[in-house]
Amino acid sequence: MATAVSLDQAKAHLRILHEFEDTSILEFVEAAEDHLKSVGVVFATPIQPAIRQAVLLLISHFYENRSAVDSVALREVPLAVSALTAPFREIIF
Repeated sequence: MATAVSLDQAKAHLRILHEFEDTSILEFVEAAEDHLKSVGVVFATPIQPAIRQAVLLLISHFYENRSAVDSVALREVPLAVSALTAPFREIIF
């Protein structure tokens, strides 16, 4: 299955030129997409631009916050992700 964001797109978004974190970045791509799907976000073909941007924001969040908690502050998933994905969530009756 194709992903919403390719490795090259994720690396460009993160401004990463090296290759030694490719495996981790691919895991962040998978985790971001899995998270959005698990909260009811529907991915269309082609991928909606708002969904692609939400995935990229989550990838950045995961890359920059590799621990659940840092010593300075708790970090939450960016609010923009919720705003971008709200129109694409399944409504379950």
